[in-house]
Amino acid sequence: MGKGKDKILFLETDLDEKLSSPRTQIGFMKSFFGTYDHIEFIPKEVHSRSDLSKFLDYAREDKRIRAIHIVGHGEISKNKCSLVLTMDERIDLTKDENQKIFKNLDGRVLFFSCCQIGSDVDIMQNLLKKSKAEAIFSYSDDVQDDQAFLIESIFYHLFLGFRPPQYEKMSLYTIYEKLKFALDYLLIDDQEEPLKNPLLVADFYEDL
Repeated sequence: MGKGKDKILFLETDLDEKLSSPRTQIGFMKSFFGTYDHIEFIPKEVHSRSDLSKFLDYAREDKRIRAIHIVGHGEISKNKCSLVLTMDERIDLTKDENQKIFKNLDGRVLFFSCCQIGSDVDIMQNLLKKSKAEAIFSYSDDVQDDQAFLIESIFYHLFLGFRPPQYEKMSLYTIYEKLKFALDYLLIDDQEEPLKNPLLVADFYEDL
């Protein structure tokens, strides 16, 4: 691959205040990623399943995209694990046809900035198998807006590094372990036992 910037594809849906969060993250993350001169930040608004499918198709074609970050609501209910988009459109991740829209994202990192869906281990592992992503990060419980901003900034600080060679020297396992300890030490993860039952969870393709 020739020279060029690595990319972060950032997909955000409208977080309706009725669903407990008025968060919009694109502006903050644009400023954050602007400090990394070796990274191109690609923000897109996603309001429907077809939008999400379209941008994931785009990610499959662009090999410079290293991470796909999805900001939306998550909800676990009886026999369902749903990614909730604008106007309450729900993508039930227990359904095979919805898992398939994440197929063949070989070697990327998928980050679901959504409440609860990381608690369904079977769904996360099924998504990992279909996507062939290097890893999937997600939240095991409800995440507050301030927690999401802090957690995700620290994650990308470790994932990207301040200089291009740095991120090549740290595995995603190491990044995740460092992040768990940081979130516990800084009291960002307020779970009862954050090192045993962390708010941010991760699944790795090589563990399948």
